[in-house]
Amino acid sequence: IVLGKSNLSEWANFRSQSSMSGWSALGGQTRNPHMLDRNPCGSSSGSGSGVAASLTAAAVGTETNGSVICPASVNGIVGFKPTVGLVSAEHVVPISPPQDTAGPMTRSVLGAAMMLDAMDSAEINYVEAIRASSLDGVSIGVMEAFFGEDASIRPLLKKAMSDLEAAGAELVVIDERNPLPNEFQAAGFRVLLYEFKDAINRYLPSTSSNMKSLTDLIAFNQKTPRELALFDQSIFLLANEMAGLESKGYKDDRALIDNATQTDGIDFYLKEYKVDILVAPSGSIAPRIDAINGDIWSGFAGIGWMAAVAGYPHATVPIGTVAALPIGLSFIAGAGEDLKVLEAAFNYEQASHARVEPKLHASSSDLPSIAEGLRRWSQPQ
Repeated sequence: IVLGKSNLSEWANFRSQSSMSGWSALGGQTRNPHMLDRNPCGSSSGSGSGVAASLTAAAVGTETNGSVICPASVNGIVGFKPTVGLVSAEHVVPISPPQDTAGPMTRSVLGAAMMLDAMDSAEINYVEAIRASSLDGVSIGVMEAFFGEDASIRPLLKKAMSDLEAAGAELVVIDERNPLPNEFQAAGFRVLLYEFKDAINRYLPSTSSNMKSLTDLIAFNQKTPRELALFDQSIFLLANEMAGLESKGYKDDRALIDNATQTDGIDFYLKEYKVDILVAPSGSIAPRIDAINGDIWSGFAGIGWMAAVAGYPHATVPIGTVAALPIGLSFIAGAGEDLKVLEAAFNYEQASHARVEPKLHASSSDLPSIAEGLRRWSQPQ
């Protein structure tokens, strides 16, 4: 039963370099149900917050780089980004075909497996497979080098590692980073610009929209005040200046980021440390919604970007909260290892039961410890 469409970040957060997750000109601002003034992340903001708030049992999100995993993590639910190509991307508005995929967002890993059974045309039964699985003898690489600098999430991560060990997993600490090329971030952004221009110019003519090109979209935004009310279209403008996918610049950039995230990235860690799965934080604590500065994330942790660029499977499962704000744990493996990722995520979830229902706090001032501190120190001494 399809209940409706959820709101998402304007153009999947790929219109402006100062965009604000969860806001679109059509749907307004999506809220994080754990704390209503906090960022729901994006681009699949409405899917994450809607499932967390029990408005629906499950939702479909789409991801190019973090857009299933981040909203699932900060809204305290399960998100699963399949290997790119496992689930059809037909009718999904594109950014980067080598990275774009739809994926389930649910309150449990079993729910994600149910969704994937419907979304994936393969003969495998994910629900039956994960129910019959265990972590006995599974080797897990703990990506401590990517845990980030936020000390407040460390106790949750420590407890999660204990739960994994108690469930039978063998933990291998990975505390070194394989160096990235100096040009990695710049090349990764350029690749998205190249691919978005090419993909959107091929996608729009197939729709009933009056917009048939990126140039048309830019002109429409300039003429429609609501579209640019909170942030600009700087990314659209940059993308429209890019050459085609046949250019040497694009091919070199795509080869660089693929090698860095696949051969020298996830594949390297799995092989070098002889592990089956990699785990790391799924991200940082949700910041406040900020219409002036846009998204500002502090101490963002994890390797979700690596799985996204590589096109590899990635699941996030709640591990608890810091000041009532959820944190997720990522499970990542190589291309096509979707079942392995879901099995590890399911067995961790069964050992931890760490998901917390949202309380719809208006702000951190609703929390007794913070409210008391504000009251006490606001009084004359």
